[in-house]
Amino acid sequence: MQSPSSTESSSEYCLQKAMPEGSNLYYACLFEEDDCKQKILALHAYLIELTSILVECSDPGIARIKFQWWLEELDRLASQQPRHPVTRYIQQKITIDNDLVRQLKRVVQATDRLLLLEQPESLQAAIGIFDQQAGIIWQQCAKFCGNDDSINQVSKMASTYHYLHAILQSKTYVTEACCLIPADYIQKNMIFSMEQFDTEHQESFAKLIDALIGEMDKNLIALDKSDQNRLKHIVILNRIAKKTAVRMRTRNFPWSIDQVSIAPITKLLMAWWIKSTL
Repeated sequence: MQSPSSTESSSEYCLQKAMPEGSNLYYACLFEEDDCKQKILALHAYLIELTSILVECSDPGIARIKFQWWLEELDRLASQQPRHPVTRYIQQKITIDNDLVRQLKRVVQATDRLLLLEQPESLQAAIGIFDQQAGIIWQQCAKFCGNDDSINQVSKMASTYHYLHAILQSKTYVTEACCLIPADYIQKNMIFSMEQFDTEHQESFAKLIDALIGEMDKNLIALDKSDQNRLKHIVILNRIAKKTAVRMRTRNFPWSIDQVSIAPITKLLMAWWIKSTL
């Protein structure tokens, strides 16, 4: 696996990858301290690099070769010899220790498991798939923002957020090989045996979105007010995700990111309002 051009700085690469202007993370981090923001950027860029493999590689064999490359790259990171712009940026902004490398490897392994995945039985099981992936990344971000007390709750918020965005990418996450729609909402064979869904099936998907909205609200309420203030970017991401889900609620499956995307000015106003209330 070849690294992107070394002529592009690590920070520029990560900004374009994870926090371009207009993105959810861009507005979520507007009011974070600079040091915390840089660590968030590094870790989210890493997560996006891994999830991009799932989206871009239709051949599981090729995807697994790339995941193996990342495991080797993490060994190079541990030895202070990273090659990739993202791992170079992690090295620049985060103190590297064995525990961090071990956690980042767990993220690779969890992403690998998404290549071939049985349909989960319930929404809780579906959301839980992301605990060892996005959940670990958000936990690390919370630690770097000075909060060790609420990392379990942060993991739940991460998993719900990334589950929502996964089902928006149905060509990757609602397939014969990897189906993230819970069986207690609609059976897998029904999803792939019908070209169009009738009203009953669309109602099942609407109920799924309603349940996700409920999870987002419950997760936020469970986060102490002082923790919300220290983790503003997580609160903002949670609220942007809820607004996205509300839009999904009014549209038929399969959903499209273009259909439900939130305007940048709306994200800005949401971020400013949340910051002012914390």
